[in-house]
Amino acid sequence: MKILTASILFLLVSNAGAENVPLPASVPGADDIVSEFRTQIVNKIVDLGKNYISTIRGNTLAFTNSDSMKCNEVTHEAGERLATIQYTYSQKGKQLLEQVTYTGCNSQISLVEDIITDGEDLSPMSFKDIIKGKRTIELAQNETRRIYKMSNGEGDEIFSVIAEKNTGTQSVNFKFVEQKFLAVNYRYTPEATRAVLTFYGYEASYVRKYGRWGMRNKMDPFNLSVFAKKEGDVNYFNNNGNLISLSSFVSTFNKTVMDSTISTVSDIIEYHTYYFPKTDATKSGNQAQQFIDDLRLAQNRLLANTDISLVKILIQELINAAEIGQIIDNRPKKK
Repeated sequence: MKILTASILFLLVSNAGAENVPLPASVPGADDIVSEFRTQIVNKIVDLGKNYISTIRGNTLAFTNSDSMKCNEVTHEAGERLATIQYTYSQKGKQLLEQVTYTGCNSQISLVEDIITDGEDLSPMSFKDIIKGKRTIELAQNETRRIYKMSNGEGDEIFSVIAEKNTGTQSVNFKFVEQKFLAVNYRYTPEATRAVLTFYGYEASYVRKYGRWGMRNKMDPFNLSVFAKKEGDVNYFNNNGNLISLSSFVSTFNKTVMDSTISTVSDIIEYHTYYFPKTDATKSGNQAQQFIDDLRLAQNRLLANTDISLVKILIQELINAAEIGQIIDNRPKKK
């Protein structure tokens, strides 16, 4: 499901300090980009909580059923575990290692998230945030590097991000099936912040027993950049260094990243939710269901108090669509 169809999308990867000139508040950060393809599994976990009995013991969330049922062609008796989310972590000196494992029917591992963070005085994620679907890629002041990786049960990498920072600079590199498709470099001064996005062509494939995905994005690397001044001015530039509009910037980013790579990653993650037991909240593929899915996701984000900027963008998109007649309100009028 594509969430940010007309949003302002470049990656704000830094919480590097109050002295940095902020990029526009309406611009989603790297956490928001990662949350785009994670939407599928987040929604599935929410649906499991509505359809099955959930219990938490330590850092494990388990789902069971009150009656005997079939789960991926195998009969499970009442009270047996159908799915789990398990969180583990360890710390070695100045490095924190965290892992979230998603296990579905018949104890089959669906997906695994690995997060490695370097820095000082590091703290593990709270399990409450984990089960809500909150993930942090952006680096705090006490952190110097973070690696985030999503893999399947066999250890094959689906998606990864590496964020690193030094004095006055920060970089983030995104890969799909070990192929780099986007790099963002930031430079901070007391007077301005500059973000340079470099887009890469690549050829990659991901093959499973019941699915196959291929991406062939043949293009030469090119840049877009954003320059925010302390006074509040924000300028956008194309590959030739010429000024472009915000609309052109957004359109290029969405076409190059969101509507291709991130959309494909989202489809792959949805495929892997097959390992979980069925839920009543399934997609029908029609426009009404798409609308409902978007609203449900916004509600989940509000309840979890995460990705609020994306909720604001969705509301603005709905207002714009209603104004041009793309949304018809057939509800009874209030008296």
